[in-house]
Amino acid sequence: MRNCPNCGAPLDENLVKCPYCGTLYYDLTVLDDQTPCYVKFRTYMGTVTALVKPELKSIETRYDSVDVTDSMGRTLTRFTASANADIGVEFHALVMPDDGNLWRIET
Repeated sequence: MRNCPNCGAPLDENLVKCPYCGTLYYDLTVLDDQTPCYVKFRTYMGTVTALVKPELKSIETRYDSVDVTDSMGRTLTRFTASANADIGVEFHALVMPDDGNLWRIET
């Protein structure tokens, strides 16, 4: 059993949001070993289902800081104003074994 990262309530692993506070979550632990999995997502074409092999490409963290200076311009301390993280994941489509297609589109 896992807990919500926002409110700490127990999570139902079959849901994609916390039943108590509504925080959305997606379990991407399959990225650890690049095991093929099915994904389903909505596009302008309709709902797309594909067999993919996920690959974690990069994780980049950036910090913006603010310096506090004295009257002589010397830095006294630095505060982190904001922090951002970009996580780059690629999904490589594989041929689906049941019908030989790369993806299925439902409209």
